[in-house]
Amino acid sequence: MVAQQLQHSSQKNPQINLQVALNQLNLQHYQIERVNQGEILVKNSTGESASLKVMKHRLVVVSPQAGQVILMHDVDAVTCLAQSGYQILRLKLNNGRIIEGSLFLPNQSIKDNYHHDK
Repeated sequence: MVAQQLQHSSQKNPQINLQVALNQLNLQHYQIERVNQGEILVKNSTGESASLKVMKHRLVVVSPQAGQVILMHDVDAVTCLAQSGYQILRLKLNNGRIIEGSLFLPNQSIKDNYHHDK
């Protein structure tokens, strides 16, 4: 019953949906390979590539291995803003509203450089 109530309330609050989606990405141990216009290319711990982007008004993760996983609906665009040690994902929703969430994924090139220094 609590899960149903949380799901129902989160459907009304896209900010919660975004942070839940970003937390799921954080738990998957992805690393950012590259950020393109409207797309974030990532790799998981086994080296499998995926991309986070907007397709058909949905925020999705697309990978050759897992196919397409829908994270959010009613999204028009995604932008990634690099910060010191994390990224801010900014989404433009269908209703024109802009929401942001924090994505704590390491940058692949930074991690590679760190391992080479050891």
